Amino acid sequence: NDMLVQYYAPKHTAAADPRGKSTERKHRRLNSYQKEFQQVDSSRLHGSAFSELLASDVEESNEEFPPPDHLSTLSKVVWFATGNIGVEIFDVIMCCLLVSIGIAYEDAILSFLESTPLTTGSRILDSLWNIAIIASLSCLPNVGFLSKFSAFGLTAIFITFAEITAYGVHEYGTNGFQSIGDEVSMGSLIPSSYSAIASWFGVAAFSFGLTPVVFNIQESMAEPSRMMEATTSGLSIASFVYILVGTGIAILYSPGFPVFEGDALEHLPTDQIQATVVRISMAFMIIVSCPLLVIPCGEILDGKFGVGTENKAMKIMIRVAICLVCVLVSTLVPDFVHVVSFIGGCFIAFISFIVPPLFYILLKRKIRKKATEASLSDSGILSPIEEEKWLLFNFLMVLVGITATGLTVYVTFCSTENR
Repeated sequence: NDMLVQYYAPKHTAAADPRGKSTERKHRRLNSYQKEFQQVDSSRLHGSAFSELLASDVEESNEEFPPPDHLSTLSKVVWFATGNIGVEIFDVIMCCLLVSIGIAYEDAILSFLESTPLTTGSRILDSLWNIAIIASLSCLPNVGFLSKFSAFGLTAIFITFAEITAYGVHEYGTNGFQSIGDEVSMGSLIPSSYSAIASWFGVAAFSFGLTPVVFNIQESMAEPSRMMEATTSGLSIASFVYILVGTGIAILYSPGFPVFEGDALEHLPTDQIQATVVRISMAFMIIVSCPLLVIPCGEILDGKFGVGTENKAMKIMIRVAICLVCVLVSTLVPDFVHVVSFIGGCFIAFISFIVPPLFYILLKRKIRKKATEASLSDSGILSPIEEEKWLLFNFLMVLVGITATGLTVYVTFCSTENR
């Protein structure tokens, strides 16, 4: 946000002055902007002050216009960094990401249902009846009621892992933990091949892919200035829980499954009512969550195809088409873990590890260019040495992100194709 303010504000001093206003007045104006933003927490600059700056007297300069009002905060960052073309490309990437997550969700639904009385015995028929429900929910004018299922979803997840743990203890006791160092070595709990490393990276990126929604979360907070604190605490707790639960279950089941791969629910019995209830609950939770992916993807496509709010038939067709794509791909690629790994290693890793440092570099270049034209200091936030260090760090992050994403996608794709 600091960078956006720097990028936009200098134009007021460098612009031509057709009405004969003095340069001194423009400098006073810029100074007032700087004083205003110094009084605002940098994490909240996307709010009213930022909006006022973007809306302030743009008629004085034709060099730059504010981004369109309908853009989200993340899309505005993209707009400042790359312009309208970048926004169009980013929208396509976001559509691919949302559809890919929908495919992963559909794979998960099918894997949950295949061992329950709700299955038809055909993967295609199972896909069609549950996707019909998802499409119907996605076409409703108001889906706010779906948010009420969040508590149910958390409860279902808790019960699921409690059932998995209880079954493991019943079948194997504590033999797995007693065998640590003998049959169970720490080496068996970490990736041992390029394919396993790629799978791990993709799943980890999928699990911690906060970047696409970070602005949405921040803007919904009662105290947006605490976003960094909340992010650090939330992801740290999630990491601890993931490691504890994942490693613990792998060790618990090690007497029966020395190499624990795939969905943990696959190891539950199919003839126990508790396991069946858990599977159906998880499937239900995902079904009511899918519209929250289909709707934003549909809205992006509505804008691309020029579909207005009054054209309800076309809106419904677009949402149904998105659901059908999810069904088609999920039946062709039934392995949920590999789908999640591919999505995480491709789209989410790209948005999380490549886009932020790349946009930082692009915005810095524009800031320096405008600062030079306006004869201003580069930023006023970091010293020149610190800025060079951060630029170098972001260049390295781009290279690391491209390398990790490329290798992960290639290895995961080859592994999935072999299966």
